Amino acid sequence: GMMSVEAAKARPLAMAMSGPAAGVAAAAHTARALGIGRALAFDMGGTTTDVCLVADGVPETAGQRKLGDYPVRLPMLAVESIGAGGGSIARAEAGAFKVGPRSAGAVPGPACYGLGGTEPDVCLVADGVPETAGQRKLGDYPVRLPMLAVESIGAGGGSIARAEAGAFKVGPRSAGAVPGPACYGLGGTEPTVTDANLVLGRLDPHRVYGRSIRLDPGRAHAALEALGRRFGLSVIAAAQGVVDVADASMLRALRLVSVQRGYDLREFALIAYGGAGPLHAGALARQAGMSRVIVPAHSGAFSALGCLVSPVRYDAVQTHRAKLEGWDAKVVADRFRALEQQCLRPLAGEGHAARSVLVGRSLDLRYTGQNYEIDVPYEEGDVAALRLAFERRHRQLYGYATGESVECVNLRVMARIEPDAALAPVAAVSGAGAPLASPRAFFPETGEVSTPRHDRGALAVGQAVAGPAVIEDEWSTTVVYPGQRCVADSLGNLVIETGR
Repeated sequence: GMMSVEAAKARPLAMAMSGPAAGVAAAAHTARALGIGRALAFDMGGTTTDVCLVADGVPETAGQRKLGDYPVRLPMLAVESIGAGGGSIARAEAGAFKVGPRSAGAVPGPACYGLGGTEPDVCLVADGVPETAGQRKLGDYPVRLPMLAVESIGAGGGSIARAEAGAFKVGPRSAGAVPGPACYGLGGTEPTVTDANLVLGRLDPHRVYGRSIRLDPGRAHAALEALGRRFGLSVIAAAQGVVDVADASMLRALRLVSVQRGYDLREFALIAYGGAGPLHAGALARQAGMSRVIVPAHSGAFSALGCLVSPVRYDAVQTHRAKLEGWDAKVVADRFRALEQQCLRPLAGEGHAARSVLVGRSLDLRYTGQNYEIDVPYEEGDVAALRLAFERRHRQLYGYATGESVECVNLRVMARIEPDAALAPVAAVSGAGAPLASPRAFFPETGEVSTPRHDRGALAVGQAVAGPAVIEDEWSTTVVYPGQRCVADSLGNLVIETGR
């Protein structure tokens, strides 16, 4: 959520992971607007990919993360990041392909124009609510703040592909802002995910990115040819291998925030944004068994929208060690009231009316002797229901419930004010937009095939585009894979039906 400048000065740690959190907030808002109960927010940029779960319109949060080597016990989004993005560098390592986490990054401009920004994020959204996590790590430091449960992986548009120890690897090393991917023509020679997408025909070499950059397919071809030669692969096979390795890393992140937390991926929609997210989302959703992908309007600048639709929010946490057996509801109620005042005072000081504030109470619970907790909503007076809720969540996360003694570790209060914001319908377009061109692109299912390229702004509401196809706008490039169908909705979103 948002806070005042004065509050940020007093609690700077509360801004940790705020970059990925803004995109997740926008994804949660989009999920609520479209009536999507469960979604995964998927942000792929130039260096990493971040994912977060949103359930019932609320992002998952984490009550403890790590910042370097230090634990921080404040709530933040449970974002998972991987070192794979549009600029991730591909390489050969140990006889295999590898991509990332080293990245080419992006020169100013192209990040918003289909090449990926800085890092891709994935977050689970259930019933319009991004998942949060109570304990996370920032670098090597544990952080006990409530934060969104965003998982980041070192795979992005600038992730470098390489041969390493006989294996093909992509990321987390990135080509950096300069020299960037080989196709930028700024001195980079190592192949990246962006180079692979260009060679496969999914990025347009005739298009000008960021007002001044034209991609050079010859340089991308040369970089991937050198990598493929180490494995006896053609340039096309090497390029597809780079994309496959990056996709595999991102698929693991999708499963990490959903399947490994007791959810069924098939029940989720994938909300894809960031410069490179829409390039890969259709393939990832199909592999994960997900039936729908949402590419929001202005997907390359989606995090900026998140800053406009985020609630004003304050959190407070207090240690309270007590077993549910012998639970003293009066003591707990008194402590919760004190925590609520900690949250309500700054809201009142900012001029917010108390009647507009939504307050939530929860407990960090665990089986006695465990070293990890589960955040469970608290309703005063019903300890039996509290235990049932804890065991239901424990069974969902870990596959079992023991019936043993349960203890409380922390009390948590969240106070928020929702913004008065709504997504506006797009301006009507007369007639169906015809393809700009139909160059050839490679897909494993079809081989090299004629692939129509559409201007997103020319698509009429309700117009369907059958895959394979590419849809371009000033923010990003969306790939509709063979067998998929894409429809432009009234809010400017592209809705891809994967056929699953």
